[in-house]
Amino acid sequence: AAKALTLAGRLVPPVAGVLVTLEGDDVQLTQSTAADGAYRFGPLDAALQYQVRAEKDSYVFGERQPGGDIRAHKLAEITVKLVDAASGAPLEDARYILTKDMAANRI
Repeated sequence: AAKALTLAGRLVPPVAGVLVTLEGDDVQLTQSTAADGAYRFGPLDAALQYQVRAEKDSYVFGERQPGGDIRAHKLAEITVKLVDAASGAPLEDARYILTKDMAANRI
Protein backbone atom coordinates (compact mmCIF):
# COMPACT_ATOMS: atom_id res chain seq x y z
CA ALA A 1 0.00 0.00 0.00
CA ALA A 2 1.18 3.50 -0.82
CA LYS A 3 2.22 5.66 2.09
CA ALA A 4 -0.13 8.58 2.83
CA LEU A 5 1.08 12.13 3.29
CA THR A 6 -0.20 14.76 5.72
CA LEU A 7 0.67 18.43 5.22
CA ALA A 8 0.19 20.41 8.41
CA GLY A 9 1.49 23.57 9.98
CA ARG A 10 0.43 26.88 11.41
CA LEU A 11 0.52 30.58 10.79
CA VAL A 12 3.18 32.47 12.74
CA PRO A 13 1.96 34.45 14.57
CA PRO A 14 -1.41 32.66 14.77
CA VAL A 15 -4.19 34.29 12.74
CA ALA A 16 -7.83 33.15 12.74
CA GLY A 17 -9.99 33.16 9.62
CA VAL A 18 -7.21 32.66 7.08
CA LEU A 19 -8.21 30.70 3.97
CA VAL A 20 -5.53 28.04 3.48
CA THR A 21 -5.58 26.29 0.10
CA LEU A 22 -3.81 23.10 -0.93
CA GLU A 23 -3.44 22.53 -4.68
CA GLY A 24 -2.06 19.55 -6.53
CA ASP A 25 -2.77 17.45 -9.60
CA ASP A 26 -6.56 17.21 -9.79
CA VAL A 27 -7.04 18.28 -6.17
CA GLN A 28 -7.86 21.58 -4.49
CA LEU A 29 -8.78 21.67 -0.81
CA THR A 30 -9.47 24.70 1.36
CA GLN A 31 -9.99 25.33 5.04
CA SER A 32 -10.19 28.29 7.38
CA THR A 33 -7.86 28.58 10.37
CA ALA A 34 -9.10 28.82 13.95
CA ALA A 35 -7.54 31.08 16.61
CA ASP A 36 -4.45 28.84 16.87
CA GLY A 37 -3.64 29.39 13.16
CA ALA A 38 -3.24 25.66 12.52
CA TYR A 39 -4.03 23.85 9.26
CA ARG A 40 -3.91 20.17 8.27
CA PHE A 41 -4.51 18.37 4.97
CA GLY A 42 -4.45 14.60 4.61
CA PRO A 43 -4.28 11.83 3.94
CA LEU A 44 -2.78 12.76 0.54
CA ASP A 45 -1.03 10.76 -2.18
CA ALA A 46 2.67 10.95 -1.22
CA ALA A 47 3.71 10.46 -4.87
CA LEU A 48 2.26 13.85 -5.89
CA GLN A 49 3.48 17.43 -5.41
CA TYR A 50 1.35 20.00 -3.57
CA GLN A 51 1.37 23.76 -3.04
CA VAL A 52 -0.07 25.42 0.07
CA ARG A 53 -1.00 29.10 0.17
CA ALA A 54 -2.72 31.38 2.68
CA GLU A 55 -5.03 34.34 2.01
CA LYS A 56 -6.78 36.95 4.14
CA ASP A 57 -7.56 40.62 3.54
CA SER A 58 -5.05 43.01 5.16
CA TYR A 59 -2.35 40.31 5.40
CA VAL A 60 0.66 39.18 3.39
CA PHE A 61 1.89 35.62 3.83
CA GLY A 62 5.31 34.08 3.24
CA GLU A 63 6.07 30.75 1.60
CA ARG A 64 5.36 27.55 3.50
CA GLN A 65 8.51 26.52 5.37
CA PRO A 66 9.81 22.91 5.51
CA GLY A 67 8.25 22.43 8.97
CA GLY A 68 4.89 23.71 7.70
CA ASP A 69 4.88 27.17 9.26
CA ILE A 70 3.75 30.16 7.19
CA ARG A 71 4.77 33.66 8.30
CA ALA A 72 1.85 36.10 8.55
CA HIS A 73 2.39 39.85 8.24
CA LYS A 74 -0.43 42.26 9.12
CA LEU A 75 -0.66 45.25 6.79
CA ALA A 76 -1.52 48.72 8.01
CA GLU A 77 -5.14 49.81 7.73
CA ILE A 78 -6.43 53.33 7.36
CA THR A 79 -10.03 54.29 8.12
CA VAL A 80 -11.20 57.62 6.73
CA LYS A 81 -14.49 59.22 7.71
CA LEU A 82 -15.35 62.27 5.61
CA VAL A 83 -17.73 64.77 7.17
CA ASP A 84 -19.09 68.19 6.29
CA ALA A 85 -17.00 70.83 8.09
CA ALA A 86 -20.03 72.92 9.05
CA SER A 87 -22.57 70.29 10.08
CA GLY A 88 -20.41 67.28 10.90
CA ALA A 89 -22.73 65.12 8.77
CA PRO A 90 -21.12 62.25 6.85
CA LEU A 91 -20.45 63.06 3.19
CA GLU A 92 -22.28 60.76 0.80
CA ASP A 93 -20.46 59.49 -2.30
CA ALA A 94 -17.28 61.38 -1.37
CA ARG A 95 -14.00 60.15 -2.79
CA TYR A 96 -10.63 60.38 -1.08
CA ILE A 97 -7.46 59.51 -2.96
CA LEU A 98 -4.47 58.50 -0.86
CA THR A 99 -1.16 58.41 -2.68
CA LYS A 100 2.36 57.59 -1.65
CA ASP A 101 3.53 61.20 -1.70
CA MET A 102 0.20 62.63 -0.45
CA ALA A 103 0.47 65.42 -3.07
CA ALA A 104 -2.58 64.28 -5.04
CA ASN A 105 -5.09 63.92 -2.19
CA ARG A 106 -8.37 65.56 -2.99
CA ILE A 107 -12.03 65.25 -2.15
